[in-house]
Formats: sequence, C-alpha cells, structure tokens
Amino acid sequence: MVRPDQAACPVSVPEHLVLSVVTGSRAYGLETEDSDVDRRGVHLLPLEDVGLRAAEETVTRSWTRHGVEVDLVTHDLAKFCRLLLRRTGYVLEQLLSPLVVATSPVHEEPAAAAPDCLTRHHAHHYLGFARTQRLERDVARLTAVLEEARDASHLPETPGAGGLLHDLVVRARLATRAGPRDERSAPSASSAT
Repeated sequence: MVRPDQAACPVSVPEHLVLSVVTGSRAYGLETEDSDVDRRGVHLLPLEDVGLRAAEETVTRSWTRHGVEVDLVTHDLAKFCRLLLRRTGYVLEQLLSPLVVATSPVHEEPAAAAPDCLTRHHAHHYLGFARTQRLERDVARLTAVLEEARDASHLPETPGAGGLLHDLVVRARLATRAGPRDERSAPSASSAT
C-alpha cells in the first residue's frame, strides 16, 4: 500500500512500512495546542538486512509539519512481535488502533492474532499507565479494580500466538527478497508462501 502520508513526511522512513498509527495525547484525546504528534509503528527489515549485519531494529524520525513536531518511532516486525508476546500493552494498542496513518497486508495477521497475545498480566501495563499519568487520587481504586479483574480473568498466563507470529516474520522477510527494493510499503507476507 502506498503511504497516504508520504508527501507530508519530509524525512526518510523505513523502506518497508507495515503500520503507522497516531499515539500519545492525541490518541487519548488529551492533546493541547502545544502537543506534538506521536506516531508509532512497525517496519520490516529486508531479508538482506538481518543476521550479523542487521540494520536498526528501532528507527526514530522527527520533522515539523504546519508548525507541529511529528515523531515517528517504528520497530522491526520481529522486535514488535517479541513485544506482543510480553506484557507490553502499548504495542497491542498500536496494533489495534483506529488512528491508522498507513498500513499494509502484513498488518492483518498480527491484528487478527491480538486476542491470542492477551494475558492476565497486561493489567500491569495499565496500572503503570495510571501512575505515570498522575492519577494518584484514582490509583488505589484503579489498582483494586484491575487486580480483581486480573485475578478473576480467564485469560491465559502466557500468549498463544508465538508460533503464528514467528511464521509471519519468516514469510514477511522472505517476501521482501521477492519484492522490488524501491517499493515503500511492506510486501504481503502471503506472497512468500
């Protein structure tokens, strides 16, 4: 997919962009007139760039658009999938965000697998979020609610999507070899099978 924001982005972005979403204060409706635009996402390192000569797993780019600072941070698909299999709520939020700036066919599989990435331990992420957002007056109440929900949860202790995500990373990497190097979006992972 051609990125709809390509003309608006004056800096180079990762070659195979899988997903880019708006996050931060704008995603939560908490922005002020001074707020920057935080974008997070996923890129795919080409097969030639993995191994001992691996390129950056995390890429950060910043630019100004209409007087507003825009920050884009993307993780390579393999790193993003490893984070999905941990207690990392923010990557689940990115994966399922409705505020999509750019997407690709590779985004579809991990999004479909998201329920199998959830565990009862994701409550820790949101407890930490409440503390960092200075919601002290509500932290005790929120902690009790989240801990009660976690303890009553039928969610598994560990995620079940590990095999599926591993296969996706392998297929997507192999598909980069088959695709043209000048294509700016991620190739379809299904094209390698």
